[in-house]
Amino acid sequence: MITFDLNYWAILGATLASMLIGALWYSPFLFGGVWMKLENITSHDTEKAKKKGMMLNYAGMFFLEFVKAFVLAHFVNFVGALNWDDGLTLGVLIWLGFIGTTSMSPFIWSVKTKPFMLYFIENGYMAVSLVVQAIILTQWL
Repeated sequence: MITFDLNYWAILGATLASMLIGALWYSPFLFGGVWMKLENITSHDTEKAKKKGMMLNYAGMFFLEFVKAFVLAHFVNFVGALNWDDGLTLGVLIWLGFIGTTSMSPFIWSVKTKPFMLYFIENGYMAVSLVVQAIILTQWL
């Protein structure tokens, strides 16, 4: 297998970018209100979650985003992606082939019908986040 050095600053930057995109994506300014409605989450639920403490959730998401960026950095190196349009293509293809298809399964097989808009909101975030991470990694690795 090919070995190479990774730029962990680039991986950290891609991780933080994804966290920021998620914060904006699920904020009231973008899709947070619609997402909460589709998921039947009330303001009471969010207040309860805040009181319970959400730092563990954020730490868990940070870890998951770091792992995603770390693995994506390997893909960037394996395919020899060198510029932003390579990153864009790689991010879209990975999303389309692995995330967009796999995450459709719960919408197809759910006994309780889920609104299709929920798929678009959740997967829109995943697509944008993955593409931005791939672009960052192609520029900094």
